[in-house]
Amino acid sequence: MGLIKNQYVFYYPYHEKEMVLEKDLAFQIHKVLRLKEGKKILLLDGKGKHSTYVLQKISPLKVEVSKVQEKFSPPSSPLILALALLKSDKTEWVLQKGTELGATQFLIFEGENSIAKIKGTEKKLVRWQKIIQEAFEQSCGAYLPSIQTCPNLLKVLDAYQGFWLAGDADSSQKLRDYQDKLSQGCGVLIGPEGGFSLAEFDFFQKQGVQFFKIASQILRAEAAALASLAQIGAFLS
Repeated sequence: MGLIKNQYVFYYPYHEKEMVLEKDLAFQIHKVLRLKEGKKILLLDGKGKHSTYVLQKISPLKVEVSKVQEKFSPPSSPLILALALLKSDKTEWVLQKGTELGATQFLIFEGENSIAKIKGTEKKLVRWQKIIQEAFEQSCGAYLPSIQTCPNLLKVLDAYQGFWLAGDADSSQKLRDYQDKLSQGCGVLIGPEGGFSLAEFDFFQKQGVQFFKIASQILRAEAAALASLAQIGAFLS
């Protein structure tokens, strides 16, 4: 839940003219936030629609609302972050901040130099999706990012058939060198704490992935991911 200009913001996939909100959302409105009848809330459907609703009737189990305004945002160019699974809670932090920076999709994979392992992370997907949803609400986004795990880099590249970039501290190329291609969106590959292996760089070259230098400094993986999203997002906006 976010708060934008005195409006409480929630993700809710259905936007009818008159609706009854139930379960977790009704509980949050009634018990947690203690909102009153007549208060306005903003619902995001995750598919470009922002709708303002007035709380008409509030009870412990359900909240009746009426739509008073609706706005639609067309889809933006895709901005995909393919991130090697990081140790500790660093992956979660990147998902949260990456959503706020406008990522449209997250692909989580295990690199050759990864410390954390992808096996068993299926159970974490529910938590990751919740983190993304909360960040989506907080940033009042238009399109809810998706997330999936990929068993290998080939599956990562198969998940998006567009232009791919990979961060490389030794590259002489900068993002501005790819400005024309970036206008259509792109995917960016960020390696684990140990970086990409030589075999992975060779694989990228064979697959047509382009390389770029993210910053003059050596960045940690999580910083590299967010710096890349911020820079690419500036070209897309």
